[in-house]
Amino acid sequence: MAFPWCSAMMENWSAKHSIISGNRMSFDGTGLQFLGKFILLFILTVITCGLYLPWAVCSYNQWITKHTHVDKHWVS
Repeated sequence: MAFPWCSAMMENWSAKHSIISGNRMSFDGTGLQFLGKFILLFILTVITCGLYLPWAVCSYNQWITKHTHVDKHWVS
């Protein structure tokens, strides 16, 4: 159950330490936001004996992409 929080913390750290073309990245997702989706994806994966796992991974990656932004106002 700690996966959503650990994942959000790791993505936040990774984004804070990443710069693209002089612009710093940010991540605004939280573990609580992902918790409901994580529970649903976990249940569907268990019910389908793992067949839903590729879709679960894709959904997880979409959530990360949705909450990752490039801050244009940061200057080095």
